[in-house]
Amino acid sequence: MRLYSYSASEDKYRDLRLVWPEIGRSYFDYMDSLNGRRLGAEWIPFKVEIEPKWWKRWPDFWGINYAPAFNRRAREVFEPLLEGVVEFLPVEVVNYDYELFFVNVLDVEDCVDYERATWRWVEFEDIGKLKLIKKYKFHAACVERKLIFRVRNGRSWDSIITERFVEVTNRHKLKGLYLGRLAFLDDTANDE
Repeated sequence: MRLYSYSASEDKYRDLRLVWPEIGRSYFDYMDSLNGRRLGAEWIPFKVEIEPKWWKRWPDFWGINYAPAFNRRAREVFEPLLEGVVEFLPVEVVNYDYELFFVNVLDVEDCVDYERATWRWVEFEDIGKLKLIKKYKFHAACVERKLIFRVRNGRSWDSIITERFVEVTNRHKLKGLYLGRLAFLDDTANDE
């Protein structure tokens, strides 16, 4: 089974620009609070602008700084499959009349095989050196029935999607997902 880091394609499709919260310390604190707990009534919607480039198509999958966001069509497809696994939270689009939802991934079960993962050190101005995962390895039993889940990587979270998620995407002809392979679960496969 292949696993992918969730990423929206920005080459052929329109992109989002975050208007609020602004990128900065409070933004990182805000994003860090999205750690698998339900937000529901306490959610304060992100404000975003959709880039106005007319030659780019409208995707079904978006990204808010690497966090998943779905349009109404993608939500309708995935909502029954992801019940209890994600929470769809409204996003305020300030320059178009468009329905968009931030996907708060609630499944943060730790599926990383830390002994087999490859690590690297990264230097940050504000906190110094931090050890981050360079190449993931996962416990197969942990991810085999999942569509999407989150893992901690240093000071941020990565949303991971599985082949099953991609199959649903293709079956419903949803657009805008970038598939940069992250890992294979089968140790015999070449996942370089």
